[in-house]
Amino acid sequence: MTLRDIRDQSAIVHDYHILPVRVYDRNDGRQRWILPCSGREAGEGAATCLHREAREETGLESCRL
Repeated sequence: MTLRDIRDQSAIVHDYHILPVRVYDRNDGRQRWILPCSGREAGEGAATCLHREAREETGLESCRL
């Protein structure tokens, strides 16, 4: 995994509900809830990054910004 300079974060909202993503800390094993976020890949814009990350973390195919 490479470090990325620019990170984007999104909130997926439907009918006033926000969809968090459950993650587990690799160091202590604790569960946390976060908003989908990711570092941009080379040549990727913010919208493309957010769509990719939402699809990867939630399985959602259709999102509006």
